[in-house]
Amino acid sequence: MDIFKYIQEQAKRDARKIAVHFDDSALDYAALWNKVDLAAGFLHSQGLKKNDRVAIWLPNGIENIVYFLAILKIGCIEVNLSNYQDMKFVLHALKETTITALICNGMPEFMLMSILESIESVRFIITDQKINTDIPVFSFITANSYVNQGDNVPPPEISDPAMIMYTSGSTSRPRGIVLSQENFIYASKERIKLLNLSGNDRILNILNPSHSCSKSLIFDALYLGANLILGNGFLPPFYFLHLLLQQKPTIITGSPLLFHYFLKLKNNQKAMNSLKTHLRYLEIGLSRTTNQMFIDLHTAFPWAKILNRYGLTENAGAACITDCFSDSVKIGSIGKIGATDSIKIDNLTLNPETSCREGEIRLIGKKVMLGYWDQLKESQQPLSDDGVLTGDYVSVDDEGNIFYIGRKDDLVKVSGEKVNLNDIEKTASGIEGIDEVVVFAVEDDSAGYKIILYYYSESNLPVEAVKTACHMELDKKSNPHEFHMLTSPLAKTASGKFDRIKIKQNFLKGNI
Repeated sequence: MDIFKYIQEQAKRDARKIAVHFDDSALDYAALWNKVDLAAGFLHSQGLKKNDRVAIWLPNGIENIVYFLAILKIGCIEVNLSNYQDMKFVLHALKETTITALICNGMPEFMLMSILESIESVRFIITDQKINTDIPVFSFITANSYVNQGDNVPPPEISDPAMIMYTSGSTSRPRGIVLSQENFIYASKERIKLLNLSGNDRILNILNPSHSCSKSLIFDALYLGANLILGNGFLPPFYFLHLLLQQKPTIITGSPLLFHYFLKLKNNQKAMNSLKTHLRYLEIGLSRTTNQMFIDLHTAFPWAKILNRYGLTENAGAACITDCFSDSVKIGSIGKIGATDSIKIDNLTLNPETSCREGEIRLIGKKVMLGYWDQLKESQQPLSDDGVLTGDYVSVDDEGNIFYIGRKDDLVKVSGEKVNLNDIEKTASGIEGIDEVVVFAVEDDSAGYKIILYYYSESNLPVEAVKTACHMELDKKSNPHEFHMLTSPLAKTASGKFDRIKIKQNFLKGNI
């Protein structure tokens, strides 16, 4: 059954229950169903047909969700963009997918005009921005007021392509990941069962709307008939305080950076008293999260379960969700061998230095993408049952606990010895006074590679203090060769990750 049947059933069962909340706006299930139906009818009236690609460039909010669902309802494929992506990224995605329509607000005028000049396939635009073009432009009021609803549009198969989501491009050329409704619905059912979620839950999502997990949370909430609360991860801590007190979430999903600020609320007695009455889960992305972050969250919020989430864009939802402080796993583990059918580990070999086996994660199962767009559009052949290798390396201890080591690009040789850049970054991020940190390697004639550490500190922590702390915590081979304090936060990609390619390129150009 597709996601629209669940929304429609919830609208009949409890029409006035709030489905989506953002800032001062909210839609109940009846209003959500009506808005999606009207938007779908309008899109269909403009000649959109099954498998046409429609790009969304909208900030986090209700309109983003409405048009995402409307696109899916008429069998089109959403090209998932974000208003934090740069021109090069956007043009690459839109050219490769040959979009038919663009739905946007807040896009810089120069970028919008460049798209219209470069992408000849665009037949119409929905926006409230004033633009000079021969292409038909409709306002959101016009599109949202269309009188013929989308009920007469043949429903898509849940196995059909639903969304193309581009990788961040932080380690290589961005590639379009093709996901289906079936991928997301399967992921939601698995997550709901694992966390014992229900229609009474209030799910607070403070992730960029282009993040794969953001889309998955839409399916989680609407499948259950629960309340999805959208937050803004770029606003200061007092914003979270207001949101927490007003909305009383039972589960909060965010990035490590979000929870770094979230911890600052632990001394606010009013917030803590409120959270104790309803908060069940804090869910955080694992890959560059320190064990100390998990411990700090557990100490500050001992009544809530602290979940580490492991997943990639190639997988709907999370590949693994693990309770950090469960008796059956060790802290920092992404799970145990045999505990999930979403991953397997290829080429396990013993590392004599750690006495652990190491290998590369392969994503498998019903949550894995249909394939990469650049391949699917040519062959129409989905991935084989073998799944997809991720480039993520892990270690497995004697008890079967799986620990993330890093990406292929994180492992380099310095003076003949293997160094894990991810370990250095985790150590540096735990230094008090450092708010953001990136570690990367550049080629060096004498050592093979040299290690560079960039950091941003709101308190202006001196470079010498960072050097001293690293020298105390790291072995000699892992100590960075250069340390640089930045005066502003580090550059980020569309998905909120550090833009490692851009940062490294700036270093090589001498732009520190």
